Amino acid sequence: MSPWPSPTIFTAEGGLEVALRPAQEEDAAGLVAHLEEVSGEGLYVGIEKAPLNEEDERQFIQRRSQQAGILICVAEAEGAVIGMGTLFPGRFGDKDKHVGTLGMSLGPRYRELGIEGALVEYLLTWSQAAGYEKIQLEVFSTNAPAVELYGRLGFQVEGVQRRAYKLQGEYVDGILMGKFLDRRR
Repeated sequence: MSPWPSPTIFTAEGGLEVALRPAQEEDAAGLVAHLEEVSGEGLYVGIEKAPLNEEDERQFIQRRSQQAGILICVAEAEGAVIGMGTLFPGRFGDKDKHVGTLGMSLGPRYRELGIEGALVEYLLTWSQAAGYEKIQLEVFSTNAPAVELYGRLGFQVEGVQRRAYKLQGEYVDGILMGKFLDRRR
């Protein structure tokens, strides 16, 4: 697999300077705070509870950063972690090691500033260099901005899991999306 991607800095809408880079152990506290914020919304991410504490997150980053094909990255602005992205290989060994599963989250104040697209593009660029042939993800059907973003970036709906989740007491579908990175599709 490819080495870690280089950090990148860009200016989001409104003039906000954002850095995208691989997560480091020192990001643990910022990641815990970010995950507490987005999981507390109960709307857009599957995680219901942030990691137990900073040390658990630090160990998670440390373990995962040593495994091939895994990328955990952060979006940083105003001196804080404002978002994160993940890319994990398939779970069945050689059968699906060509497929990566993408996840991302962004703090509420930083949505719809162009950061989401930059974060996904950062993950896609690394995933292609790392040898992945396909990227997949799942998004709640109620997250229309994310579904639209992924569509604009070339992801296609591959399936719908009806009433797969309950968000705030209401059934929500899970939309399965995928994007082929190789030239054969």
